[in-house]
Amino acid sequence: MRLALALLAVAASPTLALACAVCGAGQEQDRSQGAFLGTTILLSLLPLAMVGSFAGWLRHQTRERRRATPDGDEPTA
Repeated sequence: MRLALALLAVAASPTLALACAVCGAGQEQDRSQGAFLGTTILLSLLPLAMVGSFAGWLRHQTRERRRATPDGDEPTA
């Protein structure tokens, strides 16, 4: 019972304080939210860009190797 009350008090404490550790407060709240949104978009798109860049490089390398062989077949090692 004590554990449940302690967990409830911890869960309700940010609401009572009207703030949390990362949200900020006051007039800068819009700037903070914009920064969080921008960072979220950046970090979401970065892995996709890395995978896409690697796939593009791999495709380019494959085409270059095929052009280097006279008959267009795969080169032997």
